[in-house]
Amino acid sequence: MELSVLLDWIQKKWGLDFSQPGQRQLVENAWAKWKEKFNVQSKEEGEKRKEDFAESLLIGETYFFRHFFQYQALKSWLQRQPLREKWLFWSAGCATGEEAYSITIWAEECLGGQAFQVIGTDVCRRFLEHARRGKYQRHSFRSETPEYIQALYFQPTEDGEFQILDRLKQQVEFRYLNLLEPSYGFAPHSIDVVFLRNVMLYWHSDARQKVLERLREYLHPNGLLVVSPCENYEVLEQYYDKQVIDSVYFL
Repeated sequence: MELSVLLDWIQKKWGLDFSQPGQRQLVENAWAKWKEKFNVQSKEEGEKRKEDFAESLLIGETYFFRHFFQYQALKSWLQRQPLREKWLFWSAGCATGEEAYSITIWAEECLGGQAFQVIGTDVCRRFLEHARRGKYQRHSFRSETPEYIQALYFQPTEDGEFQILDRLKQQVEFRYLNLLEPSYGFAPHSIDVVFLRNVMLYWHSDARQKVLERLREYLHPNGLLVVSPCENYEVLEQYYDKQVIDSVYFL
C-alpha cells in the first residue's frame, strides 16, 4: 500500500489532515516503521492495520486541569445556571481520560450535589483502554493542576502511580466515537458542556465546519463549547458567536 493512499483513507474516515510540513515528517517516520506490517492477506486484517497506523499518529499528550483558566470560567458559568435534573458533560477527543476526569472532579465541586454524568469519546481504542483504567503517572499532574487534586481524588498505588477514586470513575463513561460519523448517540440539545480541545488542529477545514455545525444539534440552547486557546478558527464565530472568555463559547 502506498502512503498517499493510506493518508487519503485516514482523511476521509477521520478528517485528519497531515499535509503540514512538520506533520508530514512525523507521518513518514511512522510509515518507515509500519509499512512492512501491511503485507497482509485478508481485507479485514488490512482494515485493522490501517486503523492501527492511524492511531499511532495520534498524540495523547494531556494532563489534569490543562488550561485551568477555562475550568475557572466554567465554574463561574455553572454557578449562574438554574438547577437541572441532570447535567451532561462531553469530553470529545478525550485521549487517555485526564480531561474527562478533570471535568468530573470539577462538576462534583461546583454543582452542589446536583446529578451529572461525563462522557468521554475518542477514535483511539488504546487511549480509551487507558482512560477506563483511571490510573496515571506523575506526568499527568503538572504545574496547572491544583495541588490538592492528587491528594484528595486519587489513591497512590504500589507501583508509584495514582488511581482515581471509584466514585469518580463511576461518573464517567468512555465510548469509541468518530466525530465524522452521522450520529453521536446523544439526544438533541441534551449536552450542557462540550470540551473539544486540541482536536480540530488535526482536521481539514471541511471536517471542522461539519463537526461544529453538528454539535449545535446536541448542545443545550445555553450550552458551552470549550476549545483550545490556539484553535481560533473563523468558523467558530460562524456558529458560536458569543464568548464567555477567549476559547470558551456558548450558543
